[in-house]
Amino acid sequence: MAEGDSIWPVIELLETAAANGHPYDVGVVHLHAVHHRHAHEMAESLHAAGYVTERSISPGTWRH
Repeated sequence: MAEGDSIWPVIELLETAAANGHPYDVGVVHLHAVHHRHAHEMAESLHAAGYVTERSISPGTWRH
């Protein structure tokens, strides 16, 4: 991952839209993360904003 490369700005965009009463109609947000903790943090933030998430954490998913 490049330095500064992060999905958090997208998470914040979704949270802000929901907080302003205009959540995006995205259905299910599929979260893929190398580290379980990061996926959990994203899921918690999105759940608090009212979004449905599904997490996929598989060591075989990521190849370096």
